[in-house]
Amino acid sequence: MKKTEKAGQFFSLLGPLGAGKTTYVREWVRKHSPKLARQVVSPSFILHARYNLPAGPVHHLDWYRLNSESEILSLGWEEILSEPFAAIFVEWADKFPSLLPRIRTEISFKHDPRSDDRRIIKIRRIGRRRG
Repeated sequence: MKKTEKAGQFFSLLGPLGAGKTTYVREWVRKHSPKLARQVVSPSFILHARYNLPAGPVHHLDWYRLNSESEILSLGWEEILSEPFAAIFVEWADKFPSLLPRIRTEISFKHDPRSDDRRIIKIRRIGRRRG
């Protein structure tokens, strides 16, 4: 995890089941608020979890089980995106690319074929901040 990652960013998390997307979010939260890290669980069934860190809220969403953009909007998507200083992590973000912000960090995970407990992670910045 890069030290430059901080609240106020959007992260698209891509990869197969069990690739480490939730673990990544848990470790990101641990870096910013160690006591809250225990609360980070996969949002597969709850769809949206919010963690209140000192630097700002963290929203952790999972779009795997969702079938339409309207389901995402009903979770308060527009409010989540407009919340100041929020860090937003979306698992399976590639299901609904039209809802993603223009500026984001895309993190893809895949299993390392040489070892069951290793992952290959690629991080790519999309868009540019003006100024």
